[in-house]
Order: sequence, then C-alpha cells, then structure tokens
Amino acid sequence: MKTPPTLIDHLYRASFSNKPMMSWNNNERVRDVLKRARRFVLDEGMATMLGGELATAAFTRERGESLEDRERNYEKNVRVHSRKVEQLRIQSRLPFPITWFEYPLHPAMRASNAMLGREFNPHDVPQTEGWLLEQHPGIPTAAMLSIFSRNETIDAGDGNDVWTFPISFAWVTDDAVVPWRAPFELPGGSTSMSEIATGIMGYKSDRIGIASNPLFRSMDLTHTMVTLLREWTGVMRRVFALLSTLNDLPLAFRDVVASKGFIGRGSYKKYLDHRTLTLTIPASEYRKVARKVIAAARRKAHEVRGHWRIDWRHPPDPMCPHDYVATDDAHLTCRLCRGMKIHIPPHERGDASLGMVTHDYRVTTERERTDGSA
Repeated sequence: MKTPPTLIDHLYRASFSNKPMMSWNNNERVRDVLKRARRFVLDEGMATMLGGELATAAFTRERGESLEDRERNYEKNVRVHSRKVEQLRIQSRLPFPITWFEYPLHPAMRASNAMLGREFNPHDVPQTEGWLLEQHPGIPTAAMLSIFSRNETIDAGDGNDVWTFPISFAWVTDDAVVPWRAPFELPGGSTSMSEIATGIMGYKSDRIGIASNPLFRSMDLTHTMVTLLREWTGVMRRVFALLSTLNDLPLAFRDVVASKGFIGRGSYKKYLDHRTLTLTIPASEYRKVARKVIAAARRKAHEVRGHWRIDWRHPPDPMCPHDYVATDDAHLTCRLCRGMKIHIPPHERGDASLGMVTHDYRVTTERERTDGSA
C-alpha cells in the first residue's frame, strides 16, 4: 500500500478501519471533522522559521547577554517574555472554525534547539506534527488544539504509525476564561498549565489551559501524562507564533488537489485536498522578517469584547455550584458563597496606528472569496 502524502491523509485513511483508532472515541466523527477542516501544509523552510525565529528567538537571551546576566535579570525577563506571549495569544484567532496545520517537525525542533544551545536528536522527535484547531461553537474567541504526530519507526499500538496526543490544549483571545472543563488539575504548587503549554516559566494565566475533546479519550493525571506534557512543552508558543503572524509573512499559497487514494470500506477513496504554505524569502532573511512580524503582532490594536471577570478581592469558592445575581450593572454576587464577578466593558488595546486586528486571514483564493467553494 502506497504511503499517504500527508499526515492528515494517514489519519483519514486510518479512520476507515473497522476498529477504533487508539485514543479515538469514534472513527466516523473524527473523519467528519478532518474532512470539514481547512487544511494547510507548511514546507520545510516555513517549519524552520516557525520553530526557530518565530517561536523561540524572541524568548532567548539577547545577543551579547551572558548566562550570568540572564540569571541576574531573571525577574525582568519573566515579565518581558510573559508580555510577549500574552500579546501573541491575543492575536491568535483561527482563520476558519476548523483549521488543520501540519509541518515537518525535525526542521522546526532543530532550529529551536540551536537557538537554545541544545543538542537535537532526530530519533527523539516524530517526523511530522499536525494541529487540529477547533473554534468553540458559541464563542469565536475560544479555540481548542488537538495534536497528532507521525513517526515512521513506531507503531502507535493499533497498526498505524500516527499518534494522537491524549489531551487537548485550549485558549481564549480575550480576557475571558477558557470555557472548557479541564480533565484534571495539576497538583498545588506545581508548574501552571499556561507555563507548560507555552514553555515560558513565570507566565501564569487562566486564558490557556487543557480540555477534554469529545472526539478523543482523555487520560487521568498519571506519571505518563506528566511526562507527555513535559515533552510537548512550548507547543502553544508555536501555535500562537503562526496564527498571530500568518497575515504578515511573505508566503506563497498553492492548492494541491489529491489525485491518488486508497480502498476504504470496500470502495475507492481519494485523499484530501490541501494548501501548501511556502516562504518566499531566503534563509538569510528569516531573522529580520521574523522580528518585524512578531513586533507588529504584539503592538497592533485589537478589540476586547465585554465580559465578566472574577473579582480577586472576593473570589468565588471553586467548590460552590454558584447562583449569581446582579448586585448592580457591573457586579454579580453568588447567593451561596458570596463570591463576586466584575463586568469589563468592551474596549480597545494596542496601537491603532500600526493596524487594527480584525482576524481576517489571507489564506483564501479569489475563487473562494467569490463563490465560497473549497
């Protein structure tokens, strides 16, 4: 049997198996989501820039800064790096309600490790990583990330060399809290989930968390789960870096129409069409362009919708079922625990002179914009 051309095609073909894929709840439901996703494949150059210049360079020590200087400036660096990742989070709305990105993971991790001064062992990293990004059905500012990978040398346990990460990460692009319930809580005093997701120690935020995706089976907090979370530390920084800069990168888009397929459930199925994203600049320009687009993403103005925020002076009891009533136009009070919420009115952040972020992405063709076809 010929090898499918992309990671999502591996998953699509596997979804026709008579037995459930390992960690999937229902093959047919996963297949439906994969088919409805807008699918993008990053080339090696784009993967290199994503892992290195976009997601890592801004969070490493500055040129000329020694390790001793960095240790002395630790608290300052934590604040600076936290602000950077916070601004990228705010700009990271999805281009489509269901979006798929995949890219060669080795070039991305090789570039990232080089900037961090670490050794890269390709045998420790899957060849390809894929992201299934799903917008919350009722909240356009909330999204969930499910991670897939492919390692040609390892059977995931179900006869396939593709693997599904057992939990999903979630985030919001405004000041609200993540609307999905976490499958477990980290032990008190341990690293926060926002630190694990972004790889930025000291960045503590309830705008990033983990969630149970109904498409997949969740895992309890075990030693294995802790190990897996550590291995994927920083993945959300790559997601934010890509989504927040996608409009400003010098990219060429090319539609790839599937011409091959496979036999599934007794009939011939074609693989899925996708769009490739290719950088149009030489590697020598990566750093210059990345610094420019990251800086622009961090400073552009954006709208913040009105929302309710927990009053830190009167925090609700986390064990309370809550029964909120309006105290006045700007406050809610729980009848049971007396915890309070404050209403934050709609407002604007950032520098409007650098552009206004409306979260419209340049990832469609002229034909799609006029007739809506895929």
